[in-house]
Amino acid sequence: TAALRMDGGTLLLDDSRLTDVVRLPVPGGNDGAVIDVSGTYAEVSNTTMSRTLGRAASFRDSTVTTANLVFDDNWYDPRDVGGSYDPADGGGAMYLEHSVWADEGSTFRRNSAVGSGGAVRAVASDVYVLDGSFTDNGDAPSWVADVEAVDRGGALSVDGELVLDATYVANSTAALQGGSLFHTSGLLELANATQVLQSRLLPGNQGGVAIHSTAAGEM
Repeated sequence: TAALRMDGGTLLLDDSRLTDVVRLPVPGGNDGAVIDVSGTYAEVSNTTMSRTLGRAASFRDSTVTTANLVFDDNWYDPRDVGGSYDPADGGGAMYLEHSVWADEGSTFRRNSAVGSGGAVRAVASDVYVLDGSFTDNGDAPSWVADVEAVDRGGALSVDGELVLDATYVANSTAALQGGSLFHTSGLLELANATQVLQSRLLPGNQGGVAIHSTAAGEM
């Protein structure tokens, strides 16, 4: 179930707030989010999404433009919403699939998930972030008993082009690989004084403490 679900058309969302929203379990719970959008042109700005359980936003087959969003304390475990563990799934704040996302000036704090991408998981999608901030993402919430941190990409896990421009990434945690960034295909570019600081992996893992990328990059 979702608070807002849209298939096709255009989504314009501005000056909104979604807090303390819990997705109820349904069969196939790996799909979806509190805001669940497919095949849509979406513009979202000046909006806060905090303390959602079951992922804050999901965009499939969409073109997404965002500005000045705040994502705080969002958590996603597919087992909580009727799904099953999938190491390629994830994104406590945002999930993208076959989409293009361009953002300016948004903040992601203390988001995490089971799988890949504590704050953002992008599958076969391109991600462009200007003047963004990602801090303290990846650690599981204290009340979660069986997960310490997202597996890969404490802040972002991207399968596609990833460009971070004048963006700050700090204090990210992953269990296995890519304490801050996990990137598997397409261009990886860190431009204009983008900083990736104070990343960590859980003890015993050697998968790229700050950035783990298997694709081309410019840093």
